[in-house]
Amino acid sequence: MAFELQADQEVTLTAAFVDAQGNPTNYPVTYSVDSEATLAITDNGDGTAKAVAGTLGTANVTSTTTNPDGTTAASTPLEIDVIAGAG
Repeated sequence: MAFELQADQEVTLTAAFVDAQGNPTNYPVTYSVDSEATLAITDNGDGTAKAVAGTLGTANVTSTTTNPDGTTAASTPLEIDVIAGAG
């Protein structure tokens, strides 16, 4: 299932990861996107990112958290469909 965003909209993304016991990891979270023309991502550096819709289409956003040693702890995908705006 994809999240829909109109071509004239933006949204703040927030990712929160937990460990096997359900406790927050509080490790850094970064964001990436596979189609920058469809969705521009600005990583705010605080676990959130701003996503701004561009051209119509589908973009896959990945939020990733890393362990203190720099290895990937977890990664989560989010599919965003940019659709025609209201006006």
